Amino acid sequence: MVENKPADADNQLPNYDEIDLDFDPEAPASGAAAAANATTGAAKPTTDNVGVHSTSFKDMVLRPELQQSIVDCGFEHPSDVQQKCIPQAIMGVDVLCQAVSGMGKTAVFVLSVLHCLGENPEPCTALVLAHARELAYQIKGEFTRLSKFLPNVRTEVILGGESLEK
Repeated sequence: MVENKPADADNQLPNYDEIDLDFDPEAPASGAAAAANATTGAAKPTTDNVGVHSTSFKDMVLRPELQQSIVDCGFEHPSDVQQKCIPQAIMGVDVLCQAVSGMGKTAVFVLSVLHCLGENPEPCTALVLAHARELAYQIKGEFTRLSKFLPNVRTEVILGGESLEK
């Protein structure tokens, strides 16, 4: 019987559900590991596929103006919360995230909102509510910093309990 296999079947990624992760030092090694073990006399676990995963903001396919702002701010790699939440948010999925202070939660929604704004945002396209005055000004600062190359974006802080003239 002839097996129909794709031409690149040997180059496919492994199915990690089928790999036995229990290392048995008494079991004979195979392949390149066997050759290495024969010269050193040691039995070591073998891993056929090893890689380092590194994500950058460029992988998120944000607007070029935002990419330019991110580079201008000196950011290279997103934090875990940014890596997980920004792609979901720009696709329109509701996101609820939690992370320790300083991990970039504000940048998650600022970048997502700025990415989704139209070319000419009219009087009020986005409204961000904050529970503290200091947080409201911090968020405004992030919007200002990350919208540096979006000339049609304006931000304002409006505080409750004060007259509109102020």
